[in-house]
Amino acid sequence: IFYGARWYTEPTNQEMRGYLSTAYPGWALIACRTAPDWRVEDCVGLSEYPTGSNMLRAVLAAAWQFRVRPPRLGGSRDQSPR
Repeated sequence: IFYGARWYTEPTNQEMRGYLSTAYPGWALIACRTAPDWRVEDCVGLSEYPTGSNMLRAVLAAAWQFRVRPPRLGGSRDQSPR
């Protein structure tokens, strides 16, 4: 099951600049497990546009610094293991 992430803190342009400098403009979609301290782990790439833009590689490389809120079901934190 996938849940849309909400940022705890959104990465800044400065934090992303080095990673995105090697990719062509576009977007990438990744899936990660939430981890303690608002972090993510075990990220995998799902798609990128345009194909071959290296955006997926760049976003996966930058994911170590992403901070997201854990999923919430019914207004409270989901306690089930991921």
